[in-house]
Amino acid sequence: MVGPQEIGLIFLFVSDLKRSVEFYVEKLGFQLEYEGEDFVRIRANIGTPIMLHKSHGRDIKSAGFELELKVDDVDVWYKRLTNQGAEFRRPPSEVEHEGDPSGPRREATLHDPDGYRLALFTPLRKLAT
Repeated sequence: MVGPQEIGLIFLFVSDLKRSVEFYVEKLGFQLEYEGEDFVRIRANIGTPIMLHKSHGRDIKSAGFELELKVDDVDVWYKRLTNQGAEFRRPPSEVEHEGDPSGPRREATLHDPDGYRLALFTPLRKLAT
């Protein structure tokens, strides 16, 4: 038996859909692919789409989840998002995580409006293709 072929969709339940769309689309630059009554589907330039879905009062547990976003220059992103009011947990710094295919890298971390942890990173070396 072969394992899954790909991750088809990532669901994030959010308390305020409008606020989350402003964060992911207007601040982070995700593309809005589809807008439904109580959800939207967004996507980075490539990769798995993310569904932002109204929580309808469900308890949102965000502590065990981190979304890592590869960007062209984490320092430029840090300055731009800070100027837009984003509060970072950790400013850009050089890190290396054991087993990380994109390390060493510069990385900064912040939370989205519902507390989901995001890591913005830029690899410090070219990745093998």
